[in-house]
Amino acid sequence: METYLKSDDLWYNFEESLAHLDAGSMLDMVGTYLDIFDAYDEDAQAADYFAAIDTAMEPIYTITNELPKRFRKWVEGLTAGDERPLIHLLSKDSQYLNFNYTDFPELLYNIPAKNIKYIHGCRKKVKWQPCDELILGHVPDVDYFENYEPDKDLMPKSKGEIAFVEMAMEQGVDQWVNYYEERFTKNTYEIIDNNIEFFDKAKLYEDIYVIGHSLSEVDYPYFIKIAEINQGKASWHLGYHSLDDMNRLIEFVNLLNIKPCFMPFTLSILKSVRFYSVCMNGKCRNRNLFVKIYKRA
Repeated sequence: METYLKSDDLWYNFEESLAHLDAGSMLDMVGTYLDIFDAYDEDAQAADYFAAIDTAMEPIYTITNELPKRFRKWVEGLTAGDERPLIHLLSKDSQYLNFNYTDFPELLYNIPAKNIKYIHGCRKKVKWQPCDELILGHVPDVDYFENYEPDKDLMPKSKGEIAFVEMAMEQGVDQWVNYYEERFTKNTYEIIDNNIEFFDKAKLYEDIYVIGHSLSEVDYPYFIKIAEINQGKASWHLGYHSLDDMNRLIEFVNLLNIKPCFMPFTLSILKSVRFYSVCMNGKCRNRNLFVKIYKRA
């Protein structure tokens, strides 16, 4: 999978990595497979032509069909452990927006399920009920072919065959790349609409804690919606681990148009997690919303 998802660290920010599909490398192989399947031959069948395209683009089929299965298997294998680093911070009366697919808030902190919105699905299995879909995806309108130039060494020499390859490449994009785009584009606005009752509660929040979220662009619409409905009533407390996280946090604060104010917030039990408190109203009150309550590994 790392071969066709171009990212400096595929697993550090997994969903963002899905936007970096190396479709160009697959298209470069179209001409080679046309040759292997004798699709240039005047007696070739249409089946040879389409088989060459499908073989070149096969990694997309593997990623789109196997990745969700393997991802679910991995998520279902995660164990909660015994540590409860947020035991003195989390309240059973608060609302929780959980992005990480696990039911750890229930298992570790006895948070009532009715207070948790698993916005992208949960691995939890409930008797007589179908399993949640675990929603994976990147931001819409990604250009998978930015700066792509066909590998001339893999292209045929004759003009007729070059035109044939280019036609096959277009077919590959229409059939396979668009299929990948449809499967791994996260439609956050549709998800918000389907869960609008939960988001409407944001008008009541006085404090919002964001812990362990990478603040990746794909999830910005959720936060924007919460800020929009809340209308500046809440104080925001944003957890961070490193300077890189802090840079994202500043971008996030500017996007939401939150006026930042640094406040002391020390909890030794949070270990490496520090907090940057953003107060719209100048002071912090009782907590109300927690967003992804687990620090990442």
